[in-house]
Amino acid sequence: MLDKEKFREACEKLKEEIEISDYLIKNKHAYGDVGEEGIIRCPFPDHDDGTASFSYDNRKGLFNCFGCGRGGDVVNLHYYMLKVDNERYTRIKAVNDLGKSFRVKLPNMYEQRFKRGRVNKFRRVDTKLDGIGDRFYSEKIKGLESNINKLGKEFRVKLYRKIDDMILGRRGAKEVYFEIKGVIRDESN
Repeated sequence: MLDKEKFREACEKLKEEIEISDYLIKNKHAYGDVGEEGIIRCPFPDHDDGTASFSYDNRKGLFNCFGCGRGGDVVNLHYYMLKVDNERYTRIKAVNDLGKSFRVKLPNMYEQRFKRGRVNKFRRVDTKLDGIGDRFYSEKIKGLESNINKLGKEFRVKLYRKIDDMILGRRGAKEVYFEIKGVIRDESN
């Protein structure tokens, strides 16, 4: 679910980082020496502008086209540009795309419901799924211990080093389990 406060924060960050003139130049809507403010032909593809009617001001962070009536900040400019060709284009997508295009680090705009403390009143037990795969394969490795002890000393040392790596968090339990299983299978044949 969209966190509206984080969305506003992301929009503000984009407005601070990206000037309208930089957006126009990068997307080839304006050429040459573009100043802090100016009037150019409207860059929107659905507005055939015969005379310059698109004004922008970097200090205020705003634009306005007197011909087609569109105006706003750099996020609106990007949104309106792409909305012309894709009517399903959203402002959220525009914010994400603009952030990627100009390499602006944006906050996560989606709230995480479970971290906010919402509780399902119909759930009877609290299930903890964190690390369930590691616990599962760790138990399976314990079951292989009798087979490991039947191997030669050099193989036992090698396998116990893998287990130590797993315990220290350097390797995953699933990976170690299948390596041990493969060594046992190879040595028993």
